[in-house]
Amino acid sequence: MKPAKLLIAFAACLALFACKPQNNSDTGTGTGKHGGRHGALAACQEDIQKLCPSMTGKDRRKCLKQNSDKVSQGCKTAMEQRRAERKKRKEQKDQQGSSGE
Repeated sequence: MKPAKLLIAFAACLALFACKPQNNSDTGTGTGKHGGRHGALAACQEDIQKLCPSMTGKDRRKCLKQNSDKVSQGCKTAMEQRRAERKKRKEQKDQQGSSGE
């Protein structure tokens, strides 16, 4: 998929999240069952636009980390959940690798 089309698709998804009423009762982040990277991205969208507007990928994550004292609570929570998910997946992968030896 071309970058321009990907950007348009991403913007459309963000518009859907912005228009949809959020149920924060399950996680406190508004990401609900749409957790993971996309949930964190949606929860941090305003913070990204304000603090790291021209950055992408790892640079954007670094920027949010460096400005962690300025990001919204919802974004902080989403980033913590994302970090915990990555750690859990890594541990599971490591366990699978060590049990196959």
